[in-house]
This record gives sequence, structure tokens and C-alpha cells, in this order.
Amino acid sequence: MAYVPKEFLQQLLSRIDLVQLIGMYCDLKPAGDKYSCCCPFHQEKTPSFYVLADHKHFKCFGCNAYGDAIDFLVKYKNLSFLEAVKELASYAGMQLPQEFTEVSEEQKQRAQMVAAPQDYYAFLERVCSFFSAQLMSNAPALNYLRQYRQLCPELINDFRLGYAPDDFDYIFSLCRNATEIKMALELGLLKARKGQEQQPNPQTYAFFRDRIMIPLRDRQGRVIGFGARRVKDDPRVAKYINSPESPIFRKRQELYGLYECLQFNHNRPDSIIVVEGYLDALSLYQAGFTNVVAALGTALTSEHIKLMQRYTKSIVLCFDGDQAGRDATWKALQVATPVVDPDCGVSVVYLPESFDPDTLLRTYGLSVMEHYLGARLSYVESIVHHESIRYDCSDPTQRVMFISAVLPMIKAMTLPMNRSVALYIVSAYLQMEMPRLQELLNMTEPDPAFCAHEHLDYQQ
Repeated sequence: MAYVPKEFLQQLLSRIDLVQLIGMYCDLKPAGDKYSCCCPFHQEKTPSFYVLADHKHFKCFGCNAYGDAIDFLVKYKNLSFLEAVKELASYAGMQLPQEFTEVSEEQKQRAQMVAAPQDYYAFLERVCSFFSAQLMSNAPALNYLRQYRQLCPELINDFRLGYAPDDFDYIFSLCRNATEIKMALELGLLKARKGQEQQPNPQTYAFFRDRIMIPLRDRQGRVIGFGARRVKDDPRVAKYINSPESPIFRKRQELYGLYECLQFNHNRPDSIIVVEGYLDALSLYQAGFTNVVAALGTALTSEHIKLMQRYTKSIVLCFDGDQAGRDATWKALQVATPVVDPDCGVSVVYLPESFDPDTLLRTYGLSVMEHYLGARLSYVESIVHHESIRYDCSDPTQRVMFISAVLPMIKAMTLPMNRSVALYIVSAYLQMEMPRLQELLNMTEPDPAFCAHEHLDYQQ
């Protein structure tokens, strides 16, 4: 439970210039003694959204959205009430009162932290700046990004790419005291030597060495960890490694590039493209796609799907064209099925075999990438398509096998409209009457792999 004193809320709202706040997200225009714009909460061509500066409230006469500064942030940024209060307090420069309490499992875990959350963020910010400076003085790493990956200096700077030196001890020079050494160990910047993991004061070494460093940022733009790519093409060394989970980093709750996506698109991207790798995301951003995210060293989870649905009406899966990418796509569709929102479409881009978004762009250019994005299949089409290529339905036996495989998947779909569309696609594909398919569907049990089970939130 949480409690915010009424007096604090009144003081907070009195300090907020609502026109200025909403103007950060919407193109407000003066309209008499009010300000207006097209409503950010529904589609319209004629402005019906008004901000009443004197009353510190907004009102939409189209969808009836109404409220104060807290209500606006809750609705516009999909925040909880408490998250909105915290953000407004920070915006207004107000200290949260001691009476403000929010007890959660996450806070219980943070009670065991060696420092306050802001100290972790400040420390990671300092480390990130160090990596950025190191990149500028390391020719092989810089050449890898600029020449091989063809990333421009502006993008390297905007995404704060860096380089971790090939040194076991450099992290110690960034730690100002013993507490920061413990923080570095918690954050995965330092790693305990083998056999000393459980010791209170283990011997440690820098985890990231001779690697391109890719900062991972939360939705507030704070650095919460790093992805790292090897510079040398040495098969004995893992191509990618990532920060482990920490008191401020939960992989299942974060997406690489989401902060930038929301910044570029004013928190309302028309669609979000999901790719497998960090460099795929960076390559697409450089090509002009400002709505790209990647999972943080893990596969897509139901929490990721629900997170994206808070901000967009269209999720586009664009994984690698190899078998591993196809498998990841299939598992992502399984994960999405129990949580897909009726107001959010999920679709799939099938890239040619042996290509990922980065290599496709660098090999064939933007127009070919746009072609594949334009040829994407809907969530329902993708599920039927996946099964149709496994069976030769001109053969009666395989035709039965196809029906036996696809109907349980359709039965697991939580949205009636998706089930109806899927049945229609199968009916057209098999040239089979809809009533007969519906009869078979009614006798079918849902495929457990497409139902809500925690173990389906798989990891690579």
C-alpha cells in the first residue's frame, strides 16, 4: 500500500504549470482563455482537447478525458498514480515527504542494497562517460563501429556507445571508496574470481574487457547496465555478454532502445519494431526508423509485450532470418498469445535466410528493408503460415495433421476476433467449410504452449 499526504498533493499540483507540462508532449495553441490541441488520447482531426490554465485541469470534449497534472501523466505515459506523483515531484523540485511509503517486493530487495538507488545511477553514469571517452582513443573499436558497422558519429554519440579497455583492473580506478567497489560487484562491472563468489570480500576483476560497450537505459534515460560486443573476431570469446540483473536492472521489464523510441515519438509511436540484437536496432535507427527496440540479452517475454502495448497500437517482430530467428519468432508468438491486447496488433517480418536487419540494410539498402517490413504478416496469419509450411495439405494424411496442429493454437487465442480470422484463413487455405471447422474447434483443447504459463517467458 502507499500513502501520499493530501496536503503534499495540493502543494505539488499548485506548483505545476499545467500548460507548460502538457506543452512538453502536445502542440498547444492559445484558444481564448484556454489552450487547445488535437487530443493525445484519441484520433481526431479537429482539436477538442483543452487545457484550463487557471483551473489547472484539462478536458477533451471528444473522448471525455479529464483531470489534473497527475491524471495527465497517468493516462499519457501509462504510469501508476505513484509513478506520476514521483515524476511530478521531481519536475517541480519537491522532496517527497517521509510519510510517502510504497512497500513492494522490489523495495524489500532494495533495502538490502549497499547504497541508495540514485547512487547506483550516478555511478553507472560515471562509468558510461568513461567508456565513451575510451572509445574515442581506441582506433580498432572506433573503426569497427564506423567502418565495419557503418555507424555515423552522431548515432554513436546519441546512443552513448563506448569501449571497455583490455585491462582486468580499470574498474577500481573508477571506484572512489569501498562502497562503490561493492556497487560495481552488484552491478556486474566486477566479477568474483572462481571459487570466491560466496566470500564476503572476494578477489575481483573487470567483467567487461576489450569490448564495445552499449549502455542500457530505462524509460527515464538512466543507465542501468550494459550490453557488450567483442571487438576481435575470436571464437573462444563470447560474441555478446550483458550486465546481470541487479537492484536497478530487471531484464524482463526493460527493452533496449525504448527510451529513445519514446523520446523520438513523444511517447506514442505508431508502431514498435522488435529486433534481436543491439546493433540491429542501431542500424535501423541510423536508417531512419526511430521506433526500434531489442530485448536485453534475453528473449521476448509477456512482460515485454505488455510494456510495449502501453505505448503503441502495433508491435512488429523482425527477428533474424536463420532458423534460430524463426524459432525465436515462434516462441514470441506463443508468449504474446495470452496477453495480446485487442487494441494492439502483432505482426511478423520474415527476413531472407542468413540475414538479420543490420546485414540486410548494409547489403541491400533501405528500400529492400522497407519492402520486407511492408510484407509482414499479421499475428494470426503468422501462426497459420508457420504450420502450413510444415505440412503438404494436398496429402490427406498431412491435411489431417495440419488441422490437428493448428486448431489447438487457434483455440488458445484469447480474443474471439483472432479466432474467427484464423478460422477464416484456414478455411480459405483448405477450401473447407467454416461451420465444419468451427465444429472441430469446439471439440479441441487449447495448445498449452500458447496459454499463460510463466515458463514460456523463456530466455536464450
